[in-house]
Amino acid sequence: VGAAYAAVALLAALRVAAPWAFLPMLLSAVHAWRALAAMKGRGWSHATKGPNMGAISLVFIVFTACLLASLALASLSAAR
Repeated sequence: VGAAYAAVALLAALRVAAPWAFLPMLLSAVHAWRALAAMKGRGWSHATKGPNMGAISLVFIVFTACLLASLALASLSAAR
């Protein structure tokens, strides 16, 4: 999860797109933070494996959707 956000930060630092185009990634980061905190609260036992796997899968789905939204915003700003 950290490496994915590091890649987004690198894209923003390299000015691949306007900085505001990466705003949807803030939503993704908040979701990831809350999901990881909930996973830590549930613990790491075998009994919590199912809910934790569901939570981390949702983190990656939200990350992907927000990254696509960021790229769409970047392409709209580049088209102008």
